[in-house]
Amino acid sequence: MNLVGQSFPDAEIDSVLKVGIKEIWNHNYENAVKIFSELDKDNPGVPFGKIYEAVALMMMQNDLNIKSDDKINELLEDAEKLSEGMLDKNEDDIWANYFYALTKSYVSQYHALTKDYFNALADGLISINYFERCLELNPNFYEAYVAIGAYKYWSSELTKDLNWIPFIDDEREAGLKLIEDSIELSFYGQETAYNILIWTYISKGEYEKAVEICNAVLNKYPKNRIFLNGLAKAYSLYDKKKAIAIYQRVIDSYVSNKQLNIHSEIEYKMKIANLYREMGEDLSAINKYNEVIESCSSEVNIDENIKEKKLEVENIVAQIKEQISRE
Repeated sequence: MNLVGQSFPDAEIDSVLKVGIKEIWNHNYENAVKIFSELDKDNPGVPFGKIYEAVALMMMQNDLNIKSDDKINELLEDAEKLSEGMLDKNEDDIWANYFYALTKSYVSQYHALTKDYFNALADGLISINYFERCLELNPNFYEAYVAIGAYKYWSSELTKDLNWIPFIDDEREAGLKLIEDSIELSFYGQETAYNILIWTYISKGEYEKAVEICNAVLNKYPKNRIFLNGLAKAYSLYDKKKAIAIYQRVIDSYVSNKQLNIHSEIEYKMKIANLYREMGEDLSAINKYNEVIESCSSEVNIDENIKEKKLEVENIVAQIKEQISRE
């Protein structure tokens, strides 16, 4: 396969895009939003600004546990309308097809984040159809291969128990190969593609490959919580002590960026406590669970989820103590 990486023909837009995307992966979300908003104002006929402003907001809300608002949906709807207008003018414009495919892929992700899985699937399929159209127009359009490869792998993974039904094929290996063959040529979506590849390897039980990719990306983005989380997950399946150290790095990343929030603090302290418990280190587990209880108790505006988590953890600690007393 002879793939050639593409960048957007306008060098200034291409440059601004790369700067903004780097800000997203460094968790400098507000800077990224500002960059993409300005890009949109300066280039209202190109959907990139709207698409990536929505991406920055989506990643910020997911990472920092911020309640979703209508801004993401508005940006993606506007990007979709703009892309449709470009397609109406020229259905063979590869960038118009790419913009529409990219917009639909993020609409699908937004539906998934809001647990609207039916529409997530529907928009994901539309996205793939337009990525395939990109390949009809240019068989070497690398971004399409990454998206299609991910879809082939994960759709087959989800339906692997149905392969006995006619017309449902297992395309996991074909999908994985598409991602591996094209990932190095991505200009705008390489980090996203690496994240897909990491979780693909984890699902296949190839944990050391996942670790290798995580470490390579973390050389570029040392505090990135998405790749630290992938690294910790991979280690948790064969080296729990290392996983604990990595989850602590996730917490430290929130603290150093002044982005720590109660939900993330509880989530990652729970991961550490659970790993200690799996290792049979009950006293270390109790200490970490007690930190979770303390964090819950110190929250001023405590919500129902935190109240429930506090009760859950108190019950876990009581169970461990009872088990220790019987030994």
